[in-house]
Amino acid sequence: MQTAPIYNYTIEQNSTHSVITYKKSPVSLQVIGPISVYTAIPGILLTFMMGKPDSVIEFFIKWILITLALSYGIYLLINLLRRPGQFGISSTAILYNGQSYDLQHISSIGLKDASNMYLETSTVYYTQSSFGSLAGSVSNLSNSMRAAGAQSRMAIQHHVKNVSYKIYIRFGSKDINIASGMDEASADVLLNKICELTGYKIK
Repeated sequence: MQTAPIYNYTIEQNSTHSVITYKKSPVSLQVIGPISVYTAIPGILLTFMMGKPDSVIEFFIKWILITLALSYGIYLLINLLRRPGQFGISSTAILYNGQSYDLQHISSIGLKDASNMYLETSTVYYTQSSFGSLAGSVSNLSNSMRAAGAQSRMAIQHHVKNVSYKIYIRFGSKDINIASGMDEASADVLLNKICELTGYKIK
């Protein structure tokens, strides 16, 4: 049985240009772990608000379940806010956010990571061809909590960075991000489609 490829975008053709709608990559479910460090204290408060537990074991079970539920809710909210993006491509321009960027003035298209660092191997440059195709103790506890908080913050940032790649165009001397919020593989696939539709070629 042949496996069909999965893409993170769809293309609709209208009378003047192609409209590309892409899905932003979801943050990994693994982010729940570090988020739980921040939801642990609210989880304790909610556990007591639900009534005094009959035993320490019951308290810990309820606390863990509530903490995980809060963390999962935040995870769902983060991904819910990662809404699809959209831009257009005509035979002469890239259309984004109500603006038209003439292909003749776009010197390059490429990828950036979450730190806005260029990924040179994915940079493409304009060529004059194929325009026609579109498509313990309190102190120790406090220190431990601070350390855990710092580690959790770094872990959360790591997960978010993995799905924060952007596609940019260099219009004149200015970089314009036309797509964002993707993992590297999804961004690379979409970049190749843009190349196909505009006549840009991989460096």
